[in-house]
Amino acid sequence: MEPKSAWEREQQLGVATIDSEHQLQGRLVAVLRDAVESGRDQSVISEILRRVEDTSNVHFMSEELIMRLDAYEDYGQHVEEHRKLLAQLAEMRERFEADPGIDLKPTIGWVEEWLSNHIKHQDRRFTESMLKNRAGAP
Repeated sequence: MEPKSAWEREQQLGVATIDSEHQLQGRLVAVLRDAVESGRDQSVISEILRRVEDTSNVHFMSEELIMRLDAYEDYGQHVEEHRKLLAQLAEMRERFEADPGIDLKPTIGWVEEWLSNHIKHQDRRFTESMLKNRAGAP
């Protein structure tokens, strides 16, 4: 998946599968923001929320498997960060489904910021470690 935006290009880590999954996460959150801002139907927004949550969960499982295979030293801390986002996404979806009138924009902003910071810092540290270890492997 080719990066389309400056945000996506800035988030490139040099690992194709991880980069593609990050791009998908970012695009889904952008679709969610657009749906909320344009006042789309509750069922549409709920479905997008579920897809953001499910896609993030699958992506995190993929990353965590790679970390375990590479014996990544900060695995536990990294996984805890993933769990925090997943809990926030589930809470956002549940709150919206209970009260479709709530303003999701602040929480969407938080998710966008979280993803950007997590990729730039934690994921970059992880992928740099992984690439360094693999380069030195026999």
